[in-house]
Amino acid sequence: MAQVPAKTKDHPDVKAMQTRREAQTRSNEEAMKRMDASQPTPTQEENDLAKLGVAVEDKQPDGSGPTVIRNTVVANVPLGAEPPDLPEAVPQGRQRTKEAHS
Repeated sequence: MAQVPAKTKDHPDVKAMQTRREAQTRSNEEAMKRMDASQPTPTQEENDLAKLGVAVEDKQPDGSGPTVIRNTVVANVPLGAEPPDLPEAVPQGRQRTKEAHS
């Protein structure tokens, strides 16, 4: 059995892992900044008014901004590789053809 040579830091798999790790770190830092700038929703004042039966129509924004999803991960596809095209949806049930009943 032949031995597989060890991968070096210049190997594409290692570079893809490093790129993914850097992107994840940036994403985490952005999320932490959004968390620091946000407030709980509903606010305590809105909760207190609701407890008294007051309908609060104009709610305060929580300051978190829009939710952004940037990555798509496909199982069993190496990092850095393009995911394969997904197959068309298979119709449910059996389709009958004329040849099958002739």
